[in-house]
Amino acid sequence: MQRRNILSLLAATAAAPALAQLRSQAPQPQVPAPDAKPYDVLAQPIAGDRKRVRLLFAYDCPFCLRYHNGLVSWGASLPSGVTFDAYPVIPDGENPKVAMAVVGRLIGQALAPKSLPAFDYAMYTAIQGDPMSSILPSSKMTMDDVLDALVQAGVNQREMQQFLRTKGKGIEKRLSAHVSAIKTYQLTATPSVAIGGRYVVNPDHSQGNPQHMLLLLNGIVSRVVQGDTHAL
Repeated sequence: MQRRNILSLLAATAAAPALAQLRSQAPQPQVPAPDAKPYDVLAQPIAGDRKRVRLLFAYDCPFCLRYHNGLVSWGASLPSGVTFDAYPVIPDGENPKVAMAVVGRLIGQALAPKSLPAFDYAMYTAIQGDPMSSILPSSKMTMDDVLDALVQAGVNQREMQQFLRTKGKGIEKRLSAHVSAIKTYQLTATPSVAIGGRYVVNPDHSQGNPQHMLLLLNGIVSRVVQGDTHAL
């Protein structure tokens, strides 16, 4: 897999605004209106996500590193009939490290989904480090480093090489969807959780309190599962 292929695809999608740009363009916070909701509502619901809860995260986002394990564990506890997935987004088309990490996750997801927790942590720390563990970010990161991280996380190297020659050939072409997800879900911050293809929650909605965020998420999921969204 060639790094230049990833860079060319990112260049083609660079028109998508980064989250930092979205924040800078947004109006300054004001006192919430009496009927303000503690979540965002998509103007155009995503029909294919009606029974899905999706964690949208970015590998270069410090808050995503902080919230990731808790939100993934929460997602594993959702009731049957609700699909949970973690979906990496690419908020900055000028950062090839994030794009390479997303390609690696797509490979890991196809070959060994159980390897993803270890791989995700490896990518977070390679890109931004981990102050809690005194791990510094990697000054240089190549696609070979990403593939090595997959093997360390539990992906069979021989199976991966075979996959990249066959079914996985051109997998980097899927990067555009991870760029456009920012616009599709109208993200203003990461991590965000999209529920039922309509409701989007991020830490700002709970004043940065993880426990309050989980309570909010549970309440919305319960309403969506019961079909009682008129109260939202």
